[in-house]
Amino acid sequence: MVQITVDKQACNGCGACSLVCIARVYKLSEENVAQAKPSYCWKCGHCVAACPVGAINHSEYPLPLCPPIDSDILPNFESLVELFQERRSTRAFRDKAIPRETLQELLEVGRHAPTGSNSQNIDWLVLDDAGKIQALSRRTVQFLTERARFLRNPLVQLFFRVSKGSKFAGTMNGFAKKLATLKTREDAGDDPIFFRAPAVAIALAPKSDGSARDNAIHALYNVELAARRIGLATCQMGFMKFALDSDQSLRDSLGVPKGSGPQAVLAIGFPKVTYHRALPRRRPRITWIN
Repeated sequence: MVQITVDKQACNGCGACSLVCIARVYKLSEENVAQAKPSYCWKCGHCVAACPVGAINHSEYPLPLCPPIDSDILPNFESLVELFQERRSTRAFRDKAIPRETLQELLEVGRHAPTGSNSQNIDWLVLDDAGKIQALSRRTVQFLTERARFLRNPLVQLFFRVSKGSKFAGTMNGFAKKLATLKTREDAGDDPIFFRAPAVAIALAPKSDGSARDNAIHALYNVELAARRIGLATCQMGFMKFALDSDQSLRDSLGVPKGSGPQAVLAIGFPKVTYHRALPRRRPRITWIN
């Protein structure tokens, strides 16, 4: 059970803990001192982060493990936008291994991303052996090639047209053609799945969590942005994600735990190319509801 105590001598009665606590753990006493009901807590830690005087002692968030935020080193808005623009999906990696310590530090950045109901439930499977990555790429291409044949089967196409309509059937046929090109590229000596990245990280989360995919993408984007600051580049691997979703034997071969599902796949490596310009992107349509 969570243990929470408030240092009455340190508490200044500002009420910040009460304002940020959605579980209503805190209220101010007549003496204007915060009081806590630990049994209500769902361990988000907002109270500890918001208290300006360090008056809250929380068993899940000991103060020595919660350093003050150094606002002097935080990027301003312009710098942050520049970082967003500088990040690009990379598919050309150098033949250079990434130290496991670096990968460990990088992936742990993902834990600072938000998760639904504060579940903090994103874990990682990591491959950093070139032979294993190459074998996984070949197996994935084989599976996707078989799936392409299935999708282009005339009877399957007829079923799509009758049950889903011609537009859907056309979309599936186009997807099948795209899958079929992977084998052609592999036969030409390419790695069309991981692009010879020296490391592949697979984000895992419980299949029972309705927020699992969102949680993984939030964590993934933290990792992608942080990677750029240490000279690494990344790319999300959609074909690999599709194969993992579709092939139980593939998930078993990677040791995906029972009850856990692959939510996203990220190739990581040292880039061969440096991007020098930010490109324009489609502006979103923003509708104001009055």
